[in-house]
Amino acid sequence: MFFLLGGLFFATNSAKAQSFNWLGETQAVTQLSADIDQMSLDIQNFVPGSSQYKNLQNHIYYYKLVMVTIEGGTTVEVSVNEQLGHVNDQFNEANKFLSKTTLMGLYNDIVLILTN
Repeated sequence: MFFLLGGLFFATNSAKAQSFNWLGETQAVTQLSADIDQMSLDIQNFVPGSSQYKNLQNHIYYYKLVMVTIEGGTTVEVSVNEQLGHVNDQFNEANKFLSKTTLMGLYNDIVLILTN
């Protein structure tokens, strides 16, 4: 457990060290909402439990976390970085204990859609 938390801390701090030109909050929420809607349709094409299904499930969960935080008044950059640490939250049994590689993949994907 300590190793996982340590890895997550490292991943989150590494992510925070980079600087990006983030979209504005309104534009980011619009983009996230559109991507969540599309992934929610796409996930229906895969068998529950398959790697493709889990990948989309992880993305949808992370994107929703970020979107809700932005809607609550937090900047895009802070939302993206802080919510990465909550993907392995104890309240999310389906996505518990994702690897550092998977977390960084989620982070890299969201950076692509939320930066100029």
